[in-house]
Amino acid sequence: MFRRLWRENGDSHGQALGMLEDISETVHEIDEQLDEVVEWQEEHQEYHDRKARTPR
Repeated sequence: MFRRLWRENGDSHGQALGMLEDISETVHEIDEQLDEVVEWQEEHQEYHDRKARTPR
């Protein structure tokens, strides 16, 4: 019985680690996307700043 419980516990830990790795990968992808959005926003703000400084 102890071996069965030990194996089931090991299987559960393996599944949990797999889920945590998936979550980590997703968080990393979201972080990269946020960096891209921030970069775009900064460039877009620079565009508006240049437009505001340029006389019409």
